[in-house]
Amino acid sequence: MKTIQTLFFVALFAVLFASTRTSCSIERSSREAVRAAAEPPAAKAPAAPPAGPSADEIAWARYRAAVDAAGKAHLARLDAMYGDFLRGLHEKGPSRFAAVRDSVPAVKRSVSGFKTAGKMVKDIALDKAKGGDRFERRIESLLEIPFVRPLSRARESVFADCETFSLKLAAESRAYREEIGRAQAGLPEKLRLRVNDAGFQALVDRDKAMMRKLGRKAVENAACVAFEAAFAKSTYAAARELVLILGGKAVAKGGLTVALPFVDGPIPVGDILAVGGAAWTAWDVHKLARVLPDAIENQLRATVDQTQRDTLAEAARFAREAHDACVASVVELGRAAAK
Repeated sequence: MKTIQTLFFVALFAVLFASTRTSCSIERSSREAVRAAAEPPAAKAPAAPPAGPSADEIAWARYRAAVDAAGKAHLARLDAMYGDFLRGLHEKGPSRFAAVRDSVPAVKRSVSGFKTAGKMVKDIALDKAKGGDRFERRIESLLEIPFVRPLSRARESVFADCETFSLKLAAESRAYREEIGRAQAGLPEKLRLRVNDAGFQALVDRDKAMMRKLGRKAVENAACVAFEAAFAKSTYAAARELVLILGGKAVAKGGLTVALPFVDGPIPVGDILAVGGAAWTAWDVHKLARVLPDAIENQLRATVDQTQRDTLAEAARFAREAHDACVASVVELGRAAAK
């Protein structure tokens, strides 16, 4: 009986102990849950930032930006210089030829009169009979100083502006190359060697050669030596034709003929002088003297107008070609420098 009672109490104690333990465990879990809800969540460790660009990448980006900005600035300046040149050409160009036009009346007076016309006819006859250039020298004496030289100087002044323009282009091109060089100097060595290679240096040398060529062309145009010689030759030949045509004695197909033995003497009045395959009388010379001055004046004014047009057109063409060549060089250098 005692044994049964003992076992009963042991079992009861075990049940009570287990119940008490479970209750304490539930109460502790509840307290922990309440405390966890009341406490703010723990901060998470920040994620590692992404890797930034390398020092070489930063240097290259800055270099590219500098080259692009320099190229745009230089292209804008080239366009502005070209526009200024064209405006100056059209505003000042015609005035360069005004003095030549002003000289035409004096030349007209110098070829007026029976005596001058007769000498011209006689010179043509003598040149055919004995050879020589008497007529050309007479026309030269009348036109060279008051007309031909001023016309050449007018052309020279226009092409002197072309030479100045080419020098400005050369300075701008040199400044752009130097700006690229300064930008390259800020690159790390391996990047600098990559862009400043043999190909890039070949472009730089070609740009320098192009600028020298433009300068030489402008100087050659300004010299006008070929123009003056060709102009004088064509002018004297035209004057010879003019004298014959105005006298109604167009040059025969076989050329000039001289039939009088007294051709070395004074112009025969009332006699006949055979020039241009036709007979000339004093009356013919008189008629020539009346129409020759106006014809010479018209011819010289037309010559000034044509020379002015040709000169200004040639200068504008030179400037356009020079500008376009420089623009192409800037673009090519910039592309090669930032490859």
